[in-house]
Amino acid sequence: MLAHLETLGLAENTVVIFTSDHGDFFGDHQLLWKGPFHYQGLTRVPLIWADPGARPGRSPALCSTIDLAPSILARAGCKPPNGMQGQSLLDAMAGRREAVRDAVLIEEENQRVLFDFPYRTRMRTLQTHRYRLSVYEGTEWAELYDLESDPGELHNRWEDSAYRSVREALMHTLLKTMISHADTSPNPTALA
Repeated sequence: MLAHLETLGLAENTVVIFTSDHGDFFGDHQLLWKGPFHYQGLTRVPLIWADPGARPGRSPALCSTIDLAPSILARAGCKPPNGMQGQSLLDAMAGRREAVRDAVLIEEENQRVLFDFPYRTRMRTLQTHRYRLSVYEGTEWAELYDLESDPGELHNRWEDSAYRSVREALMHTLLKTMISHADTSPNPTALA
């Protein structure tokens, strides 16, 4: 695609974005397809931003699909409307910032009952560079993985007393992140 844009003389005036909305398990954790378990194979999806104005390379910055619209608008020189979630990734892609955020919120509102849950699955996941925390509605259990020591997500540390302070800090960050993602539209113009 990029080579064809070059032959058409459009490469210097075109941004190409490639991504996906989710991955698939393909046998990870003995699961197929997708579902309400936010293992890395499902949540870490490719994002390629080919831009004549960007520096080539990889960024370790955490980002979310909600960052795409603000990034596209910023690249076009437009301000995002009030209430738009996400942040522009342009500074991270240009190397002016190392990170856009410290954690990513992943929300799931499943449409049907799966995996013996008593009702449709509602869950929230907080992903940092080191940890993944997933909390499910209506369950006493949750998931906490230390991706540094357990990249395969094989040992759930939710009940592990050695991870109690990590769990509490991540729950606090999850709460603050959910609040920061709340809708702020319409923008109030006066107090009642």
